[in-house]
Amino acid sequence: MTSSMGFLSLAQGRPLPVPTATAAAVDSHSSSARFPGLAQPKIFNYRSRPNSKSDCPKSRQDLHTVRATLATSRPSSSKGGGEGSVCSPPESTSVAVEDSPSQRQLDLDLRSTLSSRKGERFEEKVLPPAATADVESPLSAAKGIRAPQQQQRRRREDYNNSPSAPAAAGRGFFKTLANNLCNGLEDIIRRGENPPAHADPKNSVMNENTYFAPIPDETPVYRDLEVTGELPACMEGVYLRTGPNPQLTPSGGYCFFDGDGMLHSVRIKDGKASYCARFVRTSRFEQERAAQQPLFIKPFGELHGMSGIARMLLFGLRASLGLVDVSRGWGAANTGLTFFDKHLLAMSEDDLPYIIRVKEDGDLETLGRYDLNGQLSRAMTSHPKVDPVTGELFSITSDFGAAPYLKYFVVSPDGVKGPDVPINIKEPMIAHDFAVTENYAVLPDLDLVISMNSMVLGGAAIGFDKGKVSRLGVLPRYATDDEQIQWFELPESFSFHYWTAWEEGDEIVLTGSILVPAEKFFTTQRLDLRYELTEIRLNRATGVASKRALVPELNLESGQINQRFYGRKCRYVYFGLLEALPTWVRLTGVAKIDLEAAMENSVDSSSGPVVGIRDFIQEGCLGSEPFFVPRTADPDAAEDDGYLVTYVHHEATGLSELLILDARSPTLETVASVKLPARVPYGLHGIFVSEETLSKQEY
Repeated sequence: MTSSMGFLSLAQGRPLPVPTATAAAVDSHSSSARFPGLAQPKIFNYRSRPNSKSDCPKSRQDLHTVRATLATSRPSSSKGGGEGSVCSPPESTSVAVEDSPSQRQLDLDLRSTLSSRKGERFEEKVLPPAATADVESPLSAAKGIRAPQQQQRRRREDYNNSPSAPAAAGRGFFKTLANNLCNGLEDIIRRGENPPAHADPKNSVMNENTYFAPIPDETPVYRDLEVTGELPACMEGVYLRTGPNPQLTPSGGYCFFDGDGMLHSVRIKDGKASYCARFVRTSRFEQERAAQQPLFIKPFGELHGMSGIARMLLFGLRASLGLVDVSRGWGAANTGLTFFDKHLLAMSEDDLPYIIRVKEDGDLETLGRYDLNGQLSRAMTSHPKVDPVTGELFSITSDFGAAPYLKYFVVSPDGVKGPDVPINIKEPMIAHDFAVTENYAVLPDLDLVISMNSMVLGGAAIGFDKGKVSRLGVLPRYATDDEQIQWFELPESFSFHYWTAWEEGDEIVLTGSILVPAEKFFTTQRLDLRYELTEIRLNRATGVASKRALVPELNLESGQINQRFYGRKCRYVYFGLLEALPTWVRLTGVAKIDLEAAMENSVDSSSGPVVGIRDFIQEGCLGSEPFFVPRTADPDAAEDDGYLVTYVHHEATGLSELLILDARSPTLETVASVKLPARVPYGLHGIFVSEETLSKQEY
């Protein structure tokens, strides 16, 4: 790509480079001995993001002349790998040069490898005719991909036999021209943009270590994993955790929330455990993978200043030219998970949910978008609420372009959606979570807003409005309009999540983790940012709202309760212990909080609210959100009779494990652990789905 080509230059998709500082530590960890078929993890690094001819590849042909096969980046599907593996290790670093869809999908891994081997050339192995003629490799057979010679011959036959081949060639020429035009415009935008510090690639948390670095590609199913301890019978099922994992290095600014959705899954069946990691195959993911370059707007990282406006216009141009298809959605499905209407759903606030099928062998498959049989037309929150008694689903949906900016709705257990209830708020804002009690819904109107005017003035589209007072609205949960909503003002009370909600007489009682001070969230000065577990009381009789911090000495987020008690008074919440970093946070442990002790007694009393704690840092680990799994389905069982399940990442080795912890133990002792064949980076929310529930999947 040369400067003389101007806006007609081709902006190439940028892969995930191999790490700098921690590469040696990761490449030498012991997973290669235990799982020789698994590619070593690669670490995200933006610091050498190509912006000019001198630091870009010479041309796309440079990739094709050194194209690496799956053997150097991922295990093949034949047997003979590490213990319990269904994959085999690569025989050598010699690679066969092929031109197939499977190879194009592996450009990411290839270019990551290239960036770590500057000046080193790969040995090109030319396969003899007998080895390539009409023979399908195990991977090709699994994906329906023809062997190279057969595929190329079929492509020529398809073209020559098609009566519309000249017309198709013409369309292809103009599409290429339009694509080059848009890529050139994007290059101009990229050269001129100045992202805020928190979205600047060189400050990205992805550069820190393997805990944050995304993995470069999917991990196929590994079976019969090594288990320490005894897996509880109630853990028969699947535990999944989602999170952002960009498949391509973004072309502009980047925020952790912008990455493609990836699911890390452990299936436990008949006392044996298997693991896999799969991208959620959203429309955005598939289109960008096919193009091998970012095409869709990344709202948190790219929508800032005039460059953000320019990117919006460019995206509109790409859509009008047919270079992107927005009719099938543009979300990442990277945030939340729920099981409803016989479907496992992956969600984010920018698209409809996606249906995920859990296969018998533990593998995962994206089946498409979930629209409630045509009843759901807009994205909904990543945290819908399923009432454990009635089986109904309650949710909210946001519209960032036109009023009403917030709507509320209810879905019956058999998937019949009620009417949308428009909620009258003055401006679009981020409505990530809400709460439901037995008789009411508590809806947010918070100070994290979306403002195009802010972009015109050089700021970010998504940010905190210091002049806005946060509110919570209490609405009867089966209301058909918002005439009965009662608003309560709560200054400086932004919370991403609400953990519990119940009714006490005239009061609605909630708990949430309030950010203090919230305006530091989208900055690089987050070391004093706190997540304060807070009790919120909304008195419907007096119209007065109050709040108080319950455990101010701890940073508590990423919480879960026993789902049997959702919407009802509960006693225990299980949290991740957070430690602030300049640009993000890391989860250093797990804590069990007794809300009765916190609300009714002094925090300084001997029977304090922290009744269980596990410090992963002392064990050389970092963790993820815990999820509570009840030991029994008995409705009379104790609220905390069960286990916590979570992923941990060992800093020194780069290895990851699934831990199953005793929820009743003061030290949250490990009952069982599963050693995983791949690194599980930091992510967002998880869910456990029992074997009984899995058997009800429809697909």
